[in-house]
Amino acid sequence: MASSSQTILALQCLRGIAAGMVVADHLIERLVRRGVYPEQDFSYAVSLGHRGVAVFFVISGLIMVYTTIGEFGKPGAPGRFFKRRFLRIAPLYYLTTAAMIAFHYATSGTHDLPSTRDLARSILFVPYSNGEGLLQPVYALGWTLEYELFFYALFAIGLRFPQKVGLALITAALLLLVGLGATVVDANAPSGPFHDIAVFFTRPIMLYFVMGVALGLARASIGETLSTRIPDWLTAACIALALVLTAYWNERAGFLVVLACTAAAGLVTQAPPRTGWFARFSRLLGDTSYSLYLTHSFILGAVALLMARAPAQGPLGLALQCGVAFGVSLLVAMASWRWLEQPIAAWVRKLRMARVSPAALAP
Repeated sequence: MASSSQTILALQCLRGIAAGMVVADHLIERLVRRGVYPEQDFSYAVSLGHRGVAVFFVISGLIMVYTTIGEFGKPGAPGRFFKRRFLRIAPLYYLTTAAMIAFHYATSGTHDLPSTRDLARSILFVPYSNGEGLLQPVYALGWTLEYELFFYALFAIGLRFPQKVGLALITAALLLLVGLGATVVDANAPSGPFHDIAVFFTRPIMLYFVMGVALGLARASIGETLSTRIPDWLTAACIALALVLTAYWNERAGFLVVLACTAAAGLVTQAPPRTGWFARFSRLLGDTSYSLYLTHSFILGAVALLMARAPAQGPLGLALQCGVAFGVSLLVAMASWRWLEQPIAAWVRKLRMARVSPAALAP
């Protein structure tokens, strides 16, 4: 497995950019609902968030391949991998789900609570159609994690085999699912438990994991042979602009944009490696991106309320608002990472060490 020293710093920055796109999406949606911006901006916001999620999925596929080279076919590798990934995403998701339930109960005025069935399906990462007809769990942001965990399960199965066979099986399974979604699964059929699962896991968005697997294999093959002397901050700015300015493009064109941006971040390295302020900032963005994704919705309502009282004008004003919202959300994410994610990770490591027998530790 790749060591921590092999962290691809540009991907850490790209994680932050992707999370920022999701924050911008949810801010703009809230401002549109408050009448600050016209209705047509709502569709752009949704596209922006969708593009950010797509980037997350590609990065996930790339990193899973890159960090497991040499693990394929090893005894116990599938279980170790899946347990590690589950414990990475589940604790904070469960905490934020509980916080969202409490927040909604305290502020909605109706004191509604989710049904036991819906809560169980949310905890188990099982897709279902909610009361609004959307395939979303109790904490709506968790829909992306249902995809992530499904991908991890497929990847764990692939780890049982030699690398070439395992990656081929993972890729074939994802392509088959999307193919079934295009030819067999009827998304307009009446909702039901099996139908909801079938619709959810056969959507074209699964193809972004395939893209990530391909890029991860490419990165593992070429190493750091592709390099550039372009400043890292300039590369990041160009990638961010490309993703934001093309968010309204159709899915096929967007697929190519995401491929180009993630390839630039994942395959091209800095020569010589950067160690300055932007490298540190990129690492911070990567470290806090998961907390940023799961916690930003708790404060965006208040941020949008304040911004609606003093609305900005034009694209530059909107960009400034999104930047402020991102900055505030990042501060909250940093606190979450410091006082929730890191202690949870330390606790999990302690539990895993406690389960190692003395015989296993003997020389």
